[in-house]
Amino acid sequence: MVKKIQVEKDSQAPEENKKKSKSSSRSFDLKKSFDDLKVYFKESFSELKKIHWPTRRQAFGETIVVIITVIFFSILVLLFDTILSWIFSYILNS
Repeated sequence: MVKKIQVEKDSQAPEENKKKSKSSSRSFDLKKSFDDLKVYFKESFSELKKIHWPTRRQAFGETIVVIITVIFFSILVLLFDTILSWIFSYILNS
């Protein structure tokens, strides 16, 4: 009879341990997540320091090239669109 009582107590103990381990694992996971996030930002900022940033003059020059290229291709598309619309209107009206 004594053995049965001990077995029942032992069978209840793992359930209590499981409950405790779940709550402690959640807090551990949360702490680990914040630590991982902290490490991520630290490494990200160290990588940003390694980047060779262009000078103001280089950035201005490259911006001008991009603007000119966009204007050129916009005019080209407009030209093709106008020519094709004239061609299709001529074909459809004939």
